[in-house]
Amino acid sequence: MKCDVWSMGVILYIMLCGFPPFYNENLPKLFEHIMKKPHDFPSPEWDPISPEAKDLLNKMMTKDPHKRLSASDCLAHPWVGEDNAKTPLDASAEKLRHFMRRRELRKGIEAVQALKKMEHLLHSVH
Repeated sequence: MKCDVWSMGVILYIMLCGFPPFYNENLPKLFEHIMKKPHDFPSPEWDPISPEAKDLLNKMMTKDPHKRLSASDCLAHPWVGEDNAKTPLDASAEKLRHFMRRRELRKGIEAVQALKKMEHLLHSVH
């Protein structure tokens, strides 16, 4: 499905740079960014990434599903070929691990903030 190709594009984006193409703490604003804002390739994280990889991502994350690559088209893309994939998988795996650690840290911070709010509420009731 074309929506799965878009999702795989988001995962590939994170693997290549270590952060998602769209981010906002506010869920409705996040959805608005996803629907309306184009993704970009900010420097310096994207500087070492090949133009072929960026081309594949652009075609996978095209907003219009009729213009988006199919899964077969992705497999046929030049960057997927062994000789053209210039990003080492070790680096991608490390960037993905870094992204997951940041998410876990953020969840921990949110849990502490929630506990502080609960503590404040308990003290304000008494």
